[in-house]
Amino acid sequence: MTSAAPRTHALVGATLIPAPGQRVENATIVLRDGGVLSVESNGEVPPGAVVHDLNGQVVAPGFIDPSVLVEAEIGDAAGSHWNRLVHPEFDFTSAALPLDSGKRSAHRRAGFTLVAVQPSKGIFRGTGTLLATTQEDGLATGSWSWETMQGMGFDRGGSWGLEGYPVSLMGSIALARQTLMDATHHQAAHERWMTRSTSGPRPPQSDAMVALAPILSAGQSVLFDTKDEVNAARAHALAEEFELDVVMLGSGNEFRRLDDIVAMGREFVLPVDFPDAPVVRNAEEADSLSLRDLMTWDEAPSNPARLRDAGVVFSLTAHGLSKPTDIHDRIRQAIRRGLSPTDAMAALTTIPAQLLGIDSWAGTVAPGHMANLVVFDGEPFEKGTSVQTVWVGGVEHVVQEPPVDPFRNQGTLQLTDGQQMSCSFDRKAKKITFTKGDTAFATKKVEVDGELIGGSVDAALMEHRGWATFRAVLIEDRLTGAFVATDGHRVGFEGVLSEPMAEAAVSENEAESSDDEQMLGPDPVSGLWTCTLSIPDQGFEMTIDAELTLQADGGITGSMSMMDQEVPLSSGSFDAEASMIELRTSTPGGEGVLSGTIADGILSGSIESPMGSLPVEGTRVVSRAGGESDVPTDDDLELATELPEPNRNLPVPLGGYGRFKSPVAESILLTNAVIWTASDAGILDNAWMLVERGQITDVGTGLPPETSARVVDASGLHVTPGLIDCHSHTGINGGVNEGSRASTAEVTIEDVVNPDDVDWYRQLAGGLTAANQLHGSANPIGGRNSVVKLKWGGDAQDFRMQDA
Repeated sequence: MTSAAPRTHALVGATLIPAPGQRVENATIVLRDGGVLSVESNGEVPPGAVVHDLNGQVVAPGFIDPSVLVEAEIGDAAGSHWNRLVHPEFDFTSAALPLDSGKRSAHRRAGFTLVAVQPSKGIFRGTGTLLATTQEDGLATGSWSWETMQGMGFDRGGSWGLEGYPVSLMGSIALARQTLMDATHHQAAHERWMTRSTSGPRPPQSDAMVALAPILSAGQSVLFDTKDEVNAARAHALAEEFELDVVMLGSGNEFRRLDDIVAMGREFVLPVDFPDAPVVRNAEEADSLSLRDLMTWDEAPSNPARLRDAGVVFSLTAHGLSKPTDIHDRIRQAIRRGLSPTDAMAALTTIPAQLLGIDSWAGTVAPGHMANLVVFDGEPFEKGTSVQTVWVGGVEHVVQEPPVDPFRNQGTLQLTDGQQMSCSFDRKAKKITFTKGDTAFATKKVEVDGELIGGSVDAALMEHRGWATFRAVLIEDRLTGAFVATDGHRVGFEGVLSEPMAEAAVSENEAESSDDEQMLGPDPVSGLWTCTLSIPDQGFEMTIDAELTLQADGGITGSMSMMDQEVPLSSGSFDAEASMIELRTSTPGGEGVLSGTIADGILSGSIESPMGSLPVEGTRVVSRAGGESDVPTDDDLELATELPEPNRNLPVPLGGYGRFKSPVAESILLTNAVIWTASDAGILDNAWMLVERGQITDVGTGLPPETSARVVDASGLHVTPGLIDCHSHTGINGGVNEGSRASTAEVTIEDVVNPDDVDWYRQLAGGLTAANQLHGSANPIGGRNSVVKLKWGGDAQDFRMQDA
């Protein structure tokens, strides 16, 4: 028989933060059967308890991430919606475990003990579930089956026809609106059928419509993946229209329209994947960066503090980070820009617990609560502090193992085929080299786990092609293992690595390579790219913008846009050895495959599309590499005098020509002007015009009226009516057409007005005061127009001309 695990643990001697802003010195925390039994300063240790001495360490509540997005496997079933982006009936609580042990471990190492896993794709995405970050699969769901929020987003398809609908942002919003109207109708029809004692035709089965009933009755909240601050306003407008209880999964750029965010009065979940410093190596790259890009990079770490100061309630999430453990560095950045450590702790514990409705048993360290704890070796979020252990449901998980003894030796290996080779191994660098004669064979993906070493090696070592795997065990200085080729051919090896390795000198070429890597960051893919697609036969070039993120497994995620139309990225990969990139996209004409090489921030390759093979060249204009070296250190920002004020005023829109405050309408008397009335009165010389409360109240010649209005002498100036553009594509987000169908009368440009388009400012400078925003010529029936007045600095509602 095996002995049962101890039921009671006593954590003694630590400084406890039971809740944000509270402290208990020399705390004794007693855990029993997965829960917190008692919390006392200098408390008694129960008989039989396993004692854990935490003297000098700090214990905090286990972190809670309310938004871990995971792609769900959506199948077709009876009652599903006709559109593949609408699947609200999906429920992670009844699906396969959405986070495997490795991914739960990644969150646990960052201090997360509970995570709300939400479906990542779709317009109506389905319901999430709550997981504990335990090592064992069977304990991840605890004793609960805890549903979280319904996921929503303005996702799009990407190809022509019904299957690809919608391909535009306006189409996505229209489909969301129509689906909510359909769900309202379906619920009413079902209630009428039940009221009439099931007489008459029964409403058709629609699991999708039934699944939306809880959000329509505010019985279930919605987590809306906004992607940017302007989309947050669109999501808010949709929520207001249907009285939905919406929580916003933010973009991190809410500070760019802070007043609009505050006016929503909604709770946010904030990512902290702040952009890295732009890469500027030449004049072309410098010219491609706008002031808006630079200000966004500079101000993004202040986003949490700005929202906190403005009274917005928010949680923090690791969403968007290359790895969850990066969240500690990013929170330190936010603290340097004004967020208090107490507010940071609340955004990771009590606030997400309240959001998820689990605050009665999670989010604080208190008797009766689940035993979820994070043990730090210093004050949380301070430089040099790290997570030591994490307790999940009363089970201890060690994060920081004792330091591994350094090993940097070389020696000779005897192979089972009678040959010999040299081998060198650096445990800290996870670098192993196999050499025959003068030939060193490349290795990759080397992993070291205690005494175990594994990875891949050039199969030429075995006189094979491609890559072979190797596995070995190092006991003291004796290395024993084997190489295995893809065809199963196996060669064993054994030897002693007892000779210390010499310190290798860095060549000039290696030093130059290191400098390049430092400029670009360790990740050559992630960031903003501007590419040019050439169509030689037509002498035509097209710009493609892409935002890419390289994942740890070599996969690539992100988005691309072409001709102001988003092109969904279906898959992507990067081969670091060959510097080869491949991106697969869904285009209106079918699938497109971009392949090429990346070197020094330059992409060269081609796109295979229904139009044939087309050359493409690109430049990474902003690096967003995910490595730890990209995160500024405290040493980089040591002097507070070198930092901007955390809450300095910002212009709206952010960037060039933005306004620090909106202009105020005033009464003005223009005198001595040449006025073009555009009426039967014709052109008036030496004329005057009185404007009161934003309207022209009088025009004439001769002596102007007595008035308290401000007088402006317009001698030598001509005054004309404001110009009106009768067919404009300015300021339309996400495509001017819903090109997947011939008739798209359901869409409206009013849903996608972009108040931040700098062309509004430029057109104002040219005399334009109003515009009729229209679709292009792609559809016989394209949808409804939008008539706007150019209110630069206002939001989309300010632009809308209500009576037009």
